[in-house]
Amino acid sequence: MPGMFTKGAIWAAAITLFQPMFGGALTRAQSVILAESMEPGQCQQVRLELTVKGTLKVPRGEMLNNLPLQAKAEQAFSERLLAGGVPGQPMRAARRYETAKATITVDGVATQRKLRDERRLMIYQRQQGVATHYSPAGALMREELELIGEHLDTLAIPSLLPGKEVKVGDTWDVPNFAVQALCDLEGLESHSIAGTLQAWTDGTATLAFSGKANGVQGGSAMKIEINGRAKFDTNSRQVVELRWAQHDQREAGPASPASEVDAEVVVTRVKIEKPMSLDDGALAAAPMGFDLPASSLLLEYKDPQKRFEVLHERGWTQVTRTQNHLVMRLMDQGDFLAQATITQWANAGKGRHQSAEEFQGAIRKIPGWDQAEVLSSGEMPSGDRRWIYRHAVAGKLDGVEVLQTFYLIAGPDGDQVVVTVTCTPKLATKIAGRDQVLVTSLEFPMMEEK
Repeated sequence: MPGMFTKGAIWAAAITLFQPMFGGALTRAQSVILAESMEPGQCQQVRLELTVKGTLKVPRGEMLNNLPLQAKAEQAFSERLLAGGVPGQPMRAARRYETAKATITVDGVATQRKLRDERRLMIYQRQQGVATHYSPAGALMREELELIGEHLDTLAIPSLLPGKEVKVGDTWDVPNFAVQALCDLEGLESHSIAGTLQAWTDGTATLAFSGKANGVQGGSAMKIEINGRAKFDTNSRQVVELRWAQHDQREAGPASPASEVDAEVVVTRVKIEKPMSLDDGALAAAPMGFDLPASSLLLEYKDPQKRFEVLHERGWTQVTRTQNHLVMRLMDQGDFLAQATITQWANAGKGRHQSAEEFQGAIRKIPGWDQAEVLSSGEMPSGDRRWIYRHAVAGKLDGVEVLQTFYLIAGPDGDQVVVTVTCTPKLATKIAGRDQVLVTSLEFPMMEEK
């Protein structure tokens, strides 16, 4: 193993061996190497518990309503490192989840989330600070992606270490990429998070981490305060436990409300032999390398009443859901590009759909909509028995100049759904057909076979 036979390592081993002669206590003059090697093929058993308490600040009129928020999540998974291992470099791993569940309570209303059995095998990778999770078995739901992906990145834990010999009381700066991954930020602006070796007794080094960070997540500015503790086992040469307490202040963003929360993540890690669930045969269906087909990154949404299903790229984020409406916003690197509203439309009867003229007439009557110019209209190919009609218009919505594209999708049994995509004129070119990909994926699950 690299570095095993350095003078520092021999000295550390000798200290550990003869610790009883010194009563188990080490003085400041003695040092320990705090470094964890990660090699492809290495396997871990990881357990994670997350507790969140705080408030969501939801606007209602001119007032902000503070809604109490609580959440508890639990995960247990086996992990095999497939590529990388050098801190800050691209990394890829396979995970088999035994447990992945959460309970989220907002203003007294609790919702449960869990990973479907057929999605328990996951591939994780991080490139240029961006983490990606996907399942070789098929598209994830947004709730599943949030459950397994939107929290502290456990593979970044070794990056907390200084990678060198330190003495009790010594401090070091945590690298930027580690802060970004551990604080779950899309972008890091600045930070002052540092680590300290507090003690080294009986083969266990106790580490502390504290400081502040500023960054961006989901288009929202974040201010974060960190207070963490870790245990480093000098025999197995790894961080075996991390307690990461994080206080977040999030500003309101285009896809999320303002919030102030306290979160604590407790992670335990143990090295294991490669399990059968992560051997080469189990991973045969997973794409090789870091370049992924676009289909691997699609998310699926299933209407709770089973009226329609849609596959969409991860840039579309759900912001509102009612009995008859689903509102999503298209985000790109934190920028808000467009909004899509999926509306349940009246059934037209078997083999029928609303006519183009009737559809256009209904559009002109939308409250707050002042139509100025029709840009294009016409049917779109569906590839099956669905009928898709597209109507693109310019005008003002509640006094604001926008471009709106209305899609009417009808199934052979008369089911109808309308998708309305709204954006400002200057952002229209950035959408570049991404709305049509969303629309053409929408299907009616009860559609009869030919």
